[in-house]
Amino acid sequence: MAIPDLIAIGAILVSLLSIYFSFRANKNSLTLQKEQTEMQKRITQIEESRERERAIQSKKACLKAELREVERNNHRSHRLVIENYGQGTARNVKATLDGMPILEHPAFIRSQQEIILISPHSKISYMADITHDCSPPFKFKVTWEDDSGEPGEYETTLTTLTT
Repeated sequence: MAIPDLIAIGAILVSLLSIYFSFRANKNSLTLQKEQTEMQKRITQIEESRERERAIQSKKACLKAELREVERNNHRSHRLVIENYGQGTARNVKATLDGMPILEHPAFIRSQQEIILISPHSKISYMADITHDCSPPFKFKVTWEDDSGEPGEYETTLTTLTT
């Protein structure tokens, strides 16, 4: 075989190797592009999910409660304070103490009006008549509706009186 033939065969081999490595590089590039596209889709889904959660949270009420001892003019009284820490309005608020509506419980003054709406970052209170015969602990539960579409519920045991 003559040198020009060997050079031609070598050129063909180099061309074939070049095509092979170019094909492999393109295949790897396509695989990497697919992986990056899938990763971008997942990131977008996560961000959309976070945005939906932020939108829900902006409409959600978050109620908490505590018994407080209040002193006015050297007279001590007690109040149940229900506070809305959320960004949404709590509507159709239903509070119970030891399983009964709050204003039917013997620890609370019955002449009060039930409050069923609590604005964001505000609080309501009920006057209590805590006696030795009727004193904490009380099992407290409150339910409500808000614009998040998810029913709200908070339960706790009211034990200590805070000032």
